[in-house]
Amino acid sequence: MKQYVFIFMTVFFLCIACSKYVEVDKPSNELIAEGVALMDSKKYEKAAKKFENAILNAETPEEAQHAQRMLGDAYFMRKNYLDAIAAYEVYYDIYYQSPFAPYILNRLGLSCSELSLHPKRDQTFALKSVDYFDQLEALYPEEFEEYGAGDNRYKMYLKLSEYEYQVGRYYMRTGKPESAILRFKYLQNNYPATPRLEDSHRLMVESALRLNDGRFAAAQYLQEFTDSYPSSKHLKGLAKKVEKKLKK
Repeated sequence: MKQYVFIFMTVFFLCIACSKYVEVDKPSNELIAEGVALMDSKKYEKAAKKFENAILNAETPEEAQHAQRMLGDAYFMRKNYLDAIAAYEVYYDIYYQSPFAPYILNRLGLSCSELSLHPKRDQTFALKSVDYFDQLEALYPEEFEEYGAGDNRYKMYLKLSEYEYQVGRYYMRTGKPESAILRFKYLQNNYPATPRLEDSHRLMVESALRLNDGRFAAAQYLQEFTDSYPSSKHLKGLAKKVEKKLKK
């Protein structure tokens, strides 16, 4: 009995080895077709393996290009965004003049946005996402509009502005008003259309009031706040604080 089991296992593993060998030796266009069919069936992991082999077996630049793009799509659809970014970046580095270049830039922006973290955590991927969307807008403005990339970029702006706002508040709590002012200024200059804009202006005044000799800076920031938000509920209270500071 043991002899038969040994024979069966030997044949089994030989079949696996042979099947892998045949897979590697398949023509690239056949592997791509199989990968596309697997994508249609939502079998993205298996599709990715087909496209990886297709890249290795590509006989023409066109086959390699097609397989590389589809590999990125397979990872993207599987929500494996890190690998999708790697695949799309390889594609864009080599085929940046391809008609699919705007599509790739948009997918890179989307992949990075999916990996972006809570506003209180590191915002590396949010920044990368904005960078890709900026490139898309600069190089392909029509596709930027077509893909709705402006809305997706704005979502990253919201995270980034909230991050800067929270860091500014942290500096205020830890007795570093100069650093807080720099953060609030950065927010205003880079994310002017976000909900934290008024709060950042208000807290700039508050931060200046905490400087050793910040009365004139506080008065300047108060004037800017007054010009930008004449109906703010915070205006009266801020004005009293600045007036009190100026009298000292």
